[in-house]
Amino acid sequence: MDKAEDLQLNGLKVLVTRPEEQAIPLLEAIASHGGVAKSFPLLEIMQVDTIPSALAQLEQYQLIIFVSRNAVIHSWALLDANRKPSLPDQLKVAAMGRGTADELSARGQRIDHLPSTSFDSEGLLALAAMQSVQGQRILIVRGQSGREHMATVLRQRGAKVDYVEVYQRLKTKRVLTNQDSDVDAIVLSSSEAIQHLADCARRDQQGWVFAKQIVAIHPRIAMQAGDLGFTLKPVIAEQEHDSGLEFSILNALKSIA
Repeated sequence: MDKAEDLQLNGLKVLVTRPEEQAIPLLEAIASHGGVAKSFPLLEIMQVDTIPSALAQLEQYQLIIFVSRNAVIHSWALLDANRKPSLPDQLKVAAMGRGTADELSARGQRIDHLPSTSFDSEGLLALAAMQSVQGQRILIVRGQSGREHMATVLRQRGAKVDYVEVYQRLKTKRVLTNQDSDVDAIVLSSSEAIQHLADCARRDQQGWVFAKQIVAIHPRIAMQAGDLGFTLKPVIAEQEHDSGLEFSILNALKSIA
């Protein structure tokens, strides 16, 4: 993987589809490395109205797993709004990826478990600490309608697993036009986003979308691109343990610049 100073994008035009506030670091990074970034948020993140009961009763769990930055951000907002203290000292804390761990660290929270291979359910489940969970009560903090894989595997290993959903992903009402077509690549960071992009392209009769180069942050999104009719093989932004998401995306973009 290249060093940050080597990541010159040479005027590459990039459509960034991350939620509006979360897109800012990537938009700035692309611009500072010689690219031209345009924001086209496909999803909006909305916090749930009331604190879920499990989040207010964390003493009953041995392990809490945060699956995303949003899971941390909105958990703390709900805890603060309800005058709840931060996580109990005895509660072990797992983060799905580096960005999630950074959000926890920013709040003074230690991280006990962080994947060292892939930053996803499979990477977390591969950790030694996740092999012997018989009888443990585990809370997974996520958005609405997340993947079931982690809970399924942990239950197979004997854990008692609950979910708490602290935010939802809402589809934006953006309209694609021919003016949006002047891009070289489209960055996609979730399965929901690429599905919504394909739906928008068909609804708005913007077939150019399917011929653009997709940069996906996970192989699962890349596989979905083929199923949805995108014609070019997606480039995957592989995130190493010591590299942030923005750097990984820049590195992927450089390969097509």
